[in-house]
Amino acid sequence: MPSIPWRPRVILSGRNFRLPVQATDDNIALTADQFETIATRWCERDTARYYYLRSPQKQGDYTLIATHSGNTEETTIQVRTLDDMRQPHTHNGAQWPRRWPLGQNYQPTKTRQTLQNDPRTERLNEETIAWWSSQPDHVLWSQLPPAELPKAHFANCHQGCPNCGTAIFKYSGFYPWERNHLPCDFKSQCPNCASIYPSNNLIKEDYISGEYADDGYGYFDAEGHIYLFAATYHRDQCRAYHAGINALTDSLRATYLDEERTRKLGLMLLRYATEELYLAAVPQFRYGPSKGVEEPWDWGQPDWAEESDPVAALSRKGTIRYSIDTPYLIESLALAYDTAWPLLREDTELVERARAFGLSLQGPEDTCTIDVEGLQDIAAGDRITINSNGRAHSYRIEAAEQLSAHIHRLTLDITSILGRAKVVAIEDNKIDFGFQIPAKSGNLHGTRLQTDDWAVITNAHNSSTWPPGKIRTTITIDPNNNKLQNLSPGTWVQVVDYVIGDPVLFEPLCRG
Repeated sequence: MPSIPWRPRVILSGRNFRLPVQATDDNIALTADQFETIATRWCERDTARYYYLRSPQKQGDYTLIATHSGNTEETTIQVRTLDDMRQPHTHNGAQWPRRWPLGQNYQPTKTRQTLQNDPRTERLNEETIAWWSSQPDHVLWSQLPPAELPKAHFANCHQGCPNCGTAIFKYSGFYPWERNHLPCDFKSQCPNCASIYPSNNLIKEDYISGEYADDGYGYFDAEGHIYLFAATYHRDQCRAYHAGINALTDSLRATYLDEERTRKLGLMLLRYATEELYLAAVPQFRYGPSKGVEEPWDWGQPDWAEESDPVAALSRKGTIRYSIDTPYLIESLALAYDTAWPLLREDTELVERARAFGLSLQGPEDTCTIDVEGLQDIAAGDRITINSNGRAHSYRIEAAEQLSAHIHRLTLDITSILGRAKVVAIEDNKIDFGFQIPAKSGNLHGTRLQTDDWAVITNAHNSSTWPPGKIRTTITIDPNNNKLQNLSPGTWVQVVDYVIGDPVLFEPLCRG
């Protein structure tokens, strides 16, 4: 009689996983309609055939059937999209996903940057910044491994290295392995004998090749000793990914909000959020409690959601990272999001680039959207001029939604934000920035300088400074139209075309 001792109860569409089928011999067949078989191998030690499968793209409940000598065993796997998993639901008496607010749809509440006056890093890692800034989107996305691959603390605390043994321990104790994480390659090199493990290439979905293959659950030597090369590398790679987020955040806070670099940071945050949302709904792939030594899994990761008290079972469990890392992780991720937020809330290019990785994003938060009062018969294709006494820029209306008899919500063709900068000096009504606002200085006249409140910009000019070729912007604000409070050097500000209360001039499209 065959058995399927482990399977993912729920899995994200299009994800890879290992399915064990145990029997007395290898006369096994598996029927897994819609699942792609990537590889398969027989393991004499476990008397099991391992199938490496890719889940279907279409959501649904799928039945897999193992057959051995005329006998069958069935199991069901729920395949869900990320949007499916985000929907509040109850399983085993607990509410899922485990994210705030429980049992309710998420609604963003952020309206402004709030963390930019926090201390900044004094020394930047220019090499790390350069690497992450130069990578194409698909490389950035792939640097955070999928959650289905397990993680572990120690590769092997007893036998050390499969080739040179315990001699490896004279290098950094129980964390001796040398690894490259830029880019991710899942390879570990012994610092003593220079041997490299595992022999297979997980990056290319190779789970079985070579004498020292590690499919994510460890390599076993002839005596049955386990070496968790892939799982410990995965743990370290997640730390490297977080370090990349920190590096780009530090760079943007130290200089200016370079749009392309900010998009890369935004894409990395979306990748991180994808796995976090996944693990909020499917705790089976969370980083579980630390093991003091290397231990094999019982066929696969335990499903904490199936425990008698699933909420209590999540105690001391991490998500992408180990549980004790959570406090400083949340702090740095919040700072990264706060830093990139001005672009994330408006940038349609980032939305399009994220959609290439399967994210069903409708658009950036509050994309070029304003509420206007007192206009009638307004529709897509019409134009409006906002702040007619200032810059008086004309905007095309992409969509119009009537909220009440006198109020419409308009989606405009471009954002109102002209640039962002850090204040370096203030003298009377003149404000000096450390670099150039990326706009012609004449286009800044009559616009607004904005933090929590705003002031009218009456004049602006760009001037060269040291080192040669560096340009910085200086503006003058109107003292009679200045609502800013406690503006000081080091404060991040933005220049916007209009603010709440500005007049709107309606330019209807001629319709036949």
